[in-house]
Amino acid sequence: MQYDESFSIEVPQQSAGVVIVDAQNRVLLVQEARGRRAGLWHIPSGKVEQGEVPQQAAIREAEEETGLKVELGSHLGSQLGRLANDDLILRHAWLATVVSGSLTSNPEITAFRYVTPAEFDALYQQRLIRMHHTKVFVDTAFQLLKIS
Repeated sequence: MQYDESFSIEVPQQSAGVVIVDAQNRVLLVQEARGRRAGLWHIPSGKVEQGEVPQQAAIREAEEETGLKVELGSHLGSQLGRLANDDLILRHAWLATVVSGSLTSNPEITAFRYVTPAEFDALYQQRLIRMHHTKVFVDTAFQLLKIS
């Protein structure tokens, strides 16, 4: 064996989300309603539950946070990050297409908003995007779709 388990990094948590882009080349953002992140914007995403694979979590979280049923497309990547308590988290995201449903209120989400690339960048510069990984995933989607 070339590398044993000592070369692995245990990541105790994972999250998964989706980047939904509409026909006007705008990305869907949701706004946090609760806690220290209240008022911040992000893509529909959340924790991968025990027994789930990240793809299932991404689809479930999209529906829970927005009311939209989605189909996953291209994988936009996985990013290793830290939580506020310094635990590691592995975040995954996919480009997604809406297959049914409509935007529906949720106690966790204050608002929904489709934004252009320029509007997204302005929110990021104002520190209103919840985390840098959201920008990485959205930028990757825009690049893949050749949207500037």
